[in-house]
Amino acid sequence: MNCTCIGKPYNNEPAIISLTSWKARINTVGLTIFTLLRSCPGFHITLVLADEEFPTHEAELPKDLLTIIRANLIELLWVPKNWKAFKKAYPTSIKYSSVPIITADDDLMYVGNYAKLLYDKWLSMPGSCIGLSSSEYENVGEYTIAGLWGYAQLFPPNFFATIDERFIDTIVKLGCIDDDGLYMEIRRKHRINAYSFMMPFKNRYVVSNDSADQVNCITKERTKHTQNDKDIYRRLLA
Repeated sequence: MNCTCIGKPYNNEPAIISLTSWKARINTVGLTIFTLLRSCPGFHITLVLADEEFPTHEAELPKDLLTIIRANLIELLWVPKNWKAFKKAYPTSIKYSSVPIITADDDLMYVGNYAKLLYDKWLSMPGSCIGLSSSEYENVGEYTIAGLWGYAQLFPPNFFATIDERFIDTIVKLGCIDDDGLYMEIRRKHRINAYSFMMPFKNRYVVSNDSADQVNCITKERTKHTQNDKDIYRRLLA
């Protein structure tokens, strides 16, 4: 993958927390990252941004975010194309294919070490995906059961090994936005088990940094796309 990076080098941490952001949230993602640094020590953090969305790179980033990057507290990974939500985990996983990847969202503030929670569970289930979920179940068990939705997921090493850049280009061009649905279909195809911790929305791990109206609007938009996106993923993965 053709990408460039600045900031903190990877130092063999046990797992990598990966997140992305966009113009509408770039001025608040620094707060999200600050809470990750405070709440999840010992994990490498990678922020993935797109050249297409920020063509002048660091010149378009807020001062607080630049300070964090220039202090080598996190890694900033620039990728050429704006793969939207799909750049949250995929580019980081390709660059660090032998390392577990833990997702974070740019609209949350992290007030507990959720990364350690997921990583410690993964150590006992090293071939599985582990989730911190808002759904109604705790252990999703077999690969055929509906996927992991919610606050975060841990992907095992090489989870995206069968997905190439052309696949991501295609689903973005087709208007797909449901990244959780893609992860579920990859698990289904490769029979990868999953375990999910069920958490209420306001808990000691995460707190929303968005207004309720923003959250509801995003949820409705994703819901409209879910089945259509799944059909596309299944057809392309077949």
